[in-house]
Amino acid sequence: SVSGGTWAAGIYMFAEAPLDDLLGPPTVPGQLTLERLRQRPSRLGATAVVPHGAIMQRLRNDGVPDDVLYQTMIGEAFLKPFGLQEKKYMAGSRKQIDQILARNPGLSALDFHTPVPGRPPVFVMGSTLISPVGHTINAEGDFQQAVAGNYRYSLSLQISPDFTGLPFRPSTAPLEYETTAWLTKGESRFQVGGGLVETFAFGGGPPSSGQDGSCGTKCEVTLPQRPMSLADA
Repeated sequence: SVSGGTWAAGIYMFAEAPLDDLLGPPTVPGQLTLERLRQRPSRLGATAVVPHGAIMQRLRNDGVPDDVLYQTMIGEAFLKPFGLQEKKYMAGSRKQIDQILARNPGLSALDFHTPVPGRPPVFVMGSTLISPVGHTINAEGDFQQAVAGNYRYSLSLQISPDFTGLPFRPSTAPLEYETTAWLTKGESRFQVGGGLVETFAFGGGPPSSGQDGSCGTKCEVTLPQRPMSLADA
């Protein structure tokens, strides 16, 4: 799924409800009537007519920080009717949760959301990785660079319940960004992409050792301050 399509696809993958309840009964387009279209939409379809702007304004008035305002609105408007708005980690299956808990005894199975068994086995949520916080590509900004064809900076972040990241590096050299704070103008270089991590660990600290890849397939990192939840994805 990509962009707003993930609002619907995420509910379809994670909501524990019969498909007829989520999607409504099958219809034949040629047999649709205005009377039929006036009927109450399915549970998933009903999220499309929720007053998103009003929810956003209420959350802002309640003091929700700007850096999490949008994803909090997504959780409230789209995911809350299905009990999926909580800031929980994601995992691909109960089996993966058991493996994670064996390595992280401080966590609990209650800390995770997993896709509903029987739904498609692979789910990739496509998003765009932009400049790090406090940085930009240059004075023109990220969007203008993409329009100009500088696709080294148009990076597709792939988020799945089990693994998240950029599988490949867009460049052999680190990408250069400019700081946006006028008191600390300067350039920073970041090595971007080149692998995946388990989604529950995405956003955590760098590996305690083996940052060059020498730790193999198992590297120890600190947990992120905020989980990569379904609302964040």
